Amino acid sequence: METFKIYQKKNKLFFTIFTLFTISHLRFFESESTIYYALIYLVLLATLFFWNSERPVIQYILLSCLNVYILLVNIHSVSVVMTIFFIYPIYIAILYNSILPRIILFFTTLVEICGLIYFNKASYNYIFTLDDFIAFFILLTMLVSTSILNTLFDNKYWTRLSDQNRSMRKKLHSRESYLQLFFDNAKDSIAVFDKDNKIIEVNPAFEELYGWRREEIIGKNVPLVSPQNKLDAEARRKQVLNGASYHFLETKDMKKDGTCFDAQITISPIYDYEGALVALSVISRDISFKKEAENLLLQSEKLKIAGEMAAGVAHEIRNPMTVISGFIQIMNKDPKQPYYQYSMLIEKEIERIDYIISEFLILAKPHARLSKRYNFIKTLDDICMLFQPELNLKGIVLSKEILLVDAYIFGEESQMKQVLINLIKNAIEAITDNGKINIICTSDQKETLTLKIMDNGIGMDMSTAEKVFDPFFTTKVKGTGLGMMISEKIITEHGGNIFIESKEGTGTTVTIQMPHKEKDC
Repeated sequence: METFKIYQKKNKLFFTIFTLFTISHLRFFESESTIYYALIYLVLLATLFFWNSERPVIQYILLSCLNVYILLVNIHSVSVVMTIFFIYPIYIAILYNSILPRIILFFTTLVEICGLIYFNKASYNYIFTLDDFIAFFILLTMLVSTSILNTLFDNKYWTRLSDQNRSMRKKLHSRESYLQLFFDNAKDSIAVFDKDNKIIEVNPAFEELYGWRREEIIGKNVPLVSPQNKLDAEARRKQVLNGASYHFLETKDMKKDGTCFDAQITISPIYDYEGALVALSVISRDISFKKEAENLLLQSEKLKIAGEMAAGVAHEIRNPMTVISGFIQIMNKDPKQPYYQYSMLIEKEIERIDYIISEFLILAKPHARLSKRYNFIKTLDDICMLFQPELNLKGIVLSKEILLVDAYIFGEESQMKQVLINLIKNAIEAITDNGKINIICTSDQKETLTLKIMDNGIGMDMSTAEKVFDPFFTTKVKGTGLGMMISEKIITEHGGNIFIESKEGTGTTVTIQMPHKEKDC
């Protein structure tokens, strides 16, 4: 196909050249018949030009017509020197790089020149001598033979070069195919950006992770980082444009729907063959599950440490405290003793220490669990009823929106009561005035129960809310800092999760999600 295209381009070039020379040659014709031949030749050239065939046969037609035209001009010429123009078709055949037309034209030209000299010698004003003819024959032979040998050499060289190019193209195509396969089938998201931060190319994993379709973002600048990380991302981009790289950097990226996720990214500059930076590549993966696993492991370690501490505290403190408590109770039976008010204070503090030790013992379990199925809705109603007098006393309005009739959970009901008591008690203590507590209980199609306990109390800032599950962290004067940690442990043992959302001055929302069944079975 490439050879045919080369023939087509050469045909067009020679059609144009022959036409221009023929038109300029008309100015010097004196014979009307010669002008007639020239016009016919021009029509023939125009026909061949608009036919525009790419087949090699056109060169034979073109060379034959050119040779005939030169023969007709020589027939009506009185100068034998005009026969030198017979070399021109041979030269054109050389440019076509074809051997057969040159051989045919060589013998044809010899016959034509001999015939012209024989039939027109009477009209020539100058006649070739034998030496002239021999010199012309040698020149013609040298021209044809040299061009043929050169063509054979060139064909051999170009064949070898063509084979090498074909092999290189095959390797390059194979390499590009492998790279494209890697790009398309990579499990990590890959995106290529230009220096203006516009997307050049993305792979299918990018579309799946970020939610953008390739057609939507090619050539555009789209937001892929969370708003709070925008300045950091721009600073990183500028550093990469200066040659820096980032490997396995953990950050927050944003999907098309605006949701943010934990991402691990690798950013690298892309250089061209001259070493100039032309683009940036970003490889990213979602590590939300990894971060969640790390958090669970961290919480597990916290529980383990607290449990070990609880076991030590329970054995080392409770026994001597029992003795102290006994003697203090004996002293407090006599209200008239001079240190009665101090001993009463000591007794209350001993009770507080005993309460702390009791919470430690919950963390120190494993213990023999008496798990069974129980109705969570009934348990929730019981706890709400338990707090109703205190709520009425403090003027706090408790509203319930329970969209389930029954919800059966497998676990220890007493522990779940402890969680609910702890959460509602925290909500009451966070409220100052005009208090409201709203409890919402719903379920989805996956049989996941969702409980929300919302209050309009003083709330917490972000840094405080992130520490509520840490052991011994509390904002209360008389708090132990173990209540929320114990609650999280109990919810986890029920196969659920607990989350806290809080805003300072607005209130707090505690969300619990657990598996359940609508019917006891």
